[in-house]
Amino acid sequence: MRKIKFWILIVVLFLLVFADGLLTFINTPDLSMEANPLVAEFGLGWVSLIIVNILVFAFVFLIFLL
Repeated sequence: MRKIKFWILIVVLFLLVFADGLLTFINTPDLSMEANPLVAEFGLGWVSLIIVNILVFAFVFLIFLL
């Protein structure tokens, strides 16, 4: 049962991260209205946002896995 909950949470997290990126791209492809501090304060772009999302997802995956 614990493994099923784990995989459900991982799938839901992946879908939410993917939906966030997709909706952000649809609404503001040039990131001009993005409120994420990586974009607003540091001026980073899509590549940086995708890399950070992958790293955060991997971190959460490993934390739940342990």
